[in-house]
Amino acid sequence: MTKTAIVIPDWINPDTWEEFKEHRKLLGKNKALNHLSTKKIINKLTKFREQGYNPNEILDAAIENGWTSVFITKEMTNQKEKGKTRGGWAGLDPDHQMQIALREFEKGEHDKLN
Repeated sequence: MTKTAIVIPDWINPDTWEEFKEHRKLLGKNKALNHLSTKKIINKLTKFREQGYNPNEILDAAIENGWTSVFITKEMTNQKEKGKTRGGWAGLDPDHQMQIALREFEKGEHDKLN
């Protein structure tokens, strides 16, 4: 298997990513990120982002909780669900909000702007 350069998506804050890498390194020799673990983490963050979660908040939670991987916290799920029940987008990543708005606009669901 050959190593391929992994590009960190522009929707991940570079400072937050560096903090996560440092966090993993501080957890011990066998916990530092390598090209395979980086790829898997980025894939998980991509899926979470597509579900409307903020990848930078997820990385911060991993650091704060001492995790080696990334997970959706109960608080993040509750915040997202709270936003849904009010019909709003509370708790969604701003980029995701824009994607939803553009899709709705293209479908003609919102004919006029406020």
